[in-house]
Amino acid sequence: MNSRHWAVFWASTCVVFVTWGLVPVQSGIFTTETISQTSLASFVRSEGFIPAGRQSGDITARYIQSVHGIIWLNETLPPYMTREYILSPIEPRDYTMERMANLTWTSNTTLYSLDMKCETPTIDAKNETRFTGINSTPATVQTATYVSSNGCAFPTDYYSSFGNETMGPNESFDNQTAYDTKEFAAMYIGYYSTEWANFYLEGLCPETSNHTFMALFTRNKKSVDEPPQDVTRLYCTPFYYQQEVTATVDASTRSPLNIETIGDKVPLSADKWNSTFFEYQMNTGRNNEQPRGTLPLKYWPDQLESVSALPLSLGAQGTPLNPMAGLSVGATNHTLQELLDPEALRSAYEATYRIIFARSMAQILDQSFTDAKSVNGSTTYMVSAVVVVPVFAYIVEGLLGFISLCSIALLIISLRREWSLHSDPATIASVMALVSDNPALLEDFAKLDRINMEDFESHIKGKKFLLEYSERGNT
Repeated sequence: MNSRHWAVFWASTCVVFVTWGLVPVQSGIFTTETISQTSLASFVRSEGFIPAGRQSGDITARYIQSVHGIIWLNETLPPYMTREYILSPIEPRDYTMERMANLTWTSNTTLYSLDMKCETPTIDAKNETRFTGINSTPATVQTATYVSSNGCAFPTDYYSSFGNETMGPNESFDNQTAYDTKEFAAMYIGYYSTEWANFYLEGLCPETSNHTFMALFTRNKKSVDEPPQDVTRLYCTPFYYQQEVTATVDASTRSPLNIETIGDKVPLSADKWNSTFFEYQMNTGRNNEQPRGTLPLKYWPDQLESVSALPLSLGAQGTPLNPMAGLSVGATNHTLQELLDPEALRSAYEATYRIIFARSMAQILDQSFTDAKSVNGSTTYMVSAVVVVPVFAYIVEGLLGFISLCSIALLIISLRREWSLHSDPATIASVMALVSDNPALLEDFAKLDRINMEDFESHIKGKKFLLEYSERGNT
């Protein structure tokens, strides 16, 4: 280092690392993070429920009104329920009504839900001998049915015009504007036969297949000259099950946050859910009984108004849109165009069935813990805190260490260096005070009085002046 400027080097290095290193990096030392504190606790799990034999008299149509609100109006879900399943209620044994925010409960419980299995039917054509009239002779007639793997056989001449209707006024509805044929059409055919169901599968399916239903979806023709459109036709059977899980529930809202399965799916016992009672309503859109309740609700919510703004016909072949078909459109995230795909149509009805099943179970399961079982669990309290980011902290520590070394080097240089100046000659006046009694310098500059700039530059050209220590007291 020339001219012994080490002090300047170490001082400037310190300034550079503080300004461009330490200051920017230290801003990233702190961040916010969620810290959780988990503690073991004793829980109770509700085991009570309304038996299947009493459900037709105790369960009102309030549940299906709520289903309509959940699907179309984003209604808040009941405790322990999601759109896919519902849990048996759980809570800590020493729980009080003082609910804490950011508190979760984790314990073993039972999950109730369903899976939907669907298949595209095959056509089975055969010749049958029939009497065409009272006094007629037997004749051979060719018949065809849509056949499923579980033995269902739905005649192909039922709903034969489905997929062959033309967009515009619909004569089967007396050309009422509200029932004009739109771009898409949907149909739901349940199992149970009643005086309110237009079509049904009872008698066309084995009694062991009483959960099976048929779903149809198609695009209608734009003009009469177009050929019939393809119909997406499915036989679907729900599998109702219960499963042991470890569930995490929000303590304030009782909403499930996470589940981990710890057991296999077990078929739901017949005494927990009256499938006949609920599936009967799915096909008819009404309750065959009217239990006493706060509201005299007997009919299911009309879906015609909810889907009227969609390009979906409100009826087909003289049959108004079944409530299940309307709910399936609202329960899925698929567009009407995508529902022409069999898998999309299956998932739409699976979502609908799951919401209906879970919401009905919310009224069946005991929420008051009158019959409860003790289980182990844990509570977790989560809070936001300011924490140190290790990477940035290590970088700052390294920079501080390096800056400290530079400062120590500067301090050592300052202590070991001899300083002959009593003050800093940073101004012209301080320099003149230091050289005012130097005869040689004064004699040299005495000749420059009243000289022009060119002569002044010529006189001092090539000369160097420096301050140095003099034992005689002058510089």
